[in-house]
Formats: sequence, structure tokens, C-alpha cells
Amino acid sequence: VKKCWNQYLISEGFDTNFRNLKIIEEESNKPGKVVMKFVVQKEHTNRHGGLHGGFISSLVDIVGSLSVSSFGEKYSKHVSADINVSFMRGAKIGDEVIVEAKCEKLGRSLAFTVVELYNSKTKNIIAEGRHTKFI
Repeated sequence: VKKCWNQYLISEGFDTNFRNLKIIEEESNKPGKVVMKFVVQKEHTNRHGGLHGGFISSLVDIVGSLSVSSFGEKYSKHVSADINVSFMRGAKIGDEVIVEAKCEKLGRSLAFTVVELYNSKTKNIIAEGRHTKFI
């Protein structure tokens, strides 16, 4: 997962928006789960000062993808087939957010992930997403 995440970080495209996202949990002997964290910055917010829904959706994509990649290099190349996000609460600049992703099922051609974002202090859920990947 760290190797795959480093590939995101050295890219010069859209993924540069996620440089302050840090891996805090991955189990190499038990693939399928990745936990990351970040502190909400101004560039992550909408015009109302809250965490932007597009940023949240991108986190569901990226961290969900890493949970699939945790199964090994064979699973590091995939594309999104479906994604949905339910927004439950806001987050503001300075809030630390935990992003927890689990690959619920890994089949021959599809992987199904569930991603939850929550406030690290209050434990309140900010958003939940489901992401299907074609592998």
C-alpha cells in the first residue's frame, strides 16, 4: 500500500491535492483494510468553508482503491465502475478526519469497497461511500 500511495504522491496530476493524507493503518498480513487521516485545509473546502463534497468523493475513490491494491501488485491497476457517497455531516478547516476503507469483496473482475470518513475527535460520521472497481 505504501508503494502504491507513493506513486499517487509523485504524480503531477489531480492526486497532488491529497499530499497531506497519511496512512495510519494497513495490515500487510491481512489485506483489504486501509486507514488514513488528514487535517482539513482551506484548499479542501467549498465556498461555505466546509469540506467539499467533491473532495470527499475523491477520497472514497482513492482510499477505496488502496484497499483493493493492498491485496498485492496484481490488484494495483483498476478503474472505477461505480461510486456513490452519502454526506451526513460537515467538517471545517482544522478538523482531523479519519478515512477508513475496506474491500468487502474481491472477485475475478470486480472489487467492492466501503469507505467511511469520520471526525477523529467526535467520532461523528461525515460521509459513507461505496466504490466498485473493475480489476
